[in-house]
Amino acid sequence: MAYQKPSRALGQLVCRSVRGVDGEALKSAVRALDSAADERARAQGVEPGDLYRWGGALSTLTDRLDAVSAMVAAEVGRLEGEAALRDDTGGDPWQRLRDARGQLEELRAALTAANGAARRFHSSVGHVGRALAG
Repeated sequence: MAYQKPSRALGQLVCRSVRGVDGEALKSAVRALDSAADERARAQGVEPGDLYRWGGALSTLTDRLDAVSAMVAAEVGRLEGEAALRDDTGGDPWQRLRDARGQLEELRAALTAANGAARRFHSSVGHVGRALAG
């Protein structure tokens, strides 16, 4: 996969992952994150516009991850209504699902906070540019 500016590449992959939510789409999104991080680490110098695009990408990413988490929470809720479940340790599978739902709520709260921070970062760096010579 060719390197693209992070906001476009990550946003597109994560959007597709949310719609299709299959293992391959999510693996592809993770590979894109790894690739973008590796590319940025090799780059020489950062321009203000690069930071702005990264801020946009981080904002999009945290928003889309919240959407995936909401979808997973709905699936956990659906499973809670099923009668034919078991726990591989002999425990209560419905308690495991209640615990999992609580953990997803914690994750969604953290993603909401992360998205707010990413949006504020995006806004802040959007006001930064190189001084004009002269």
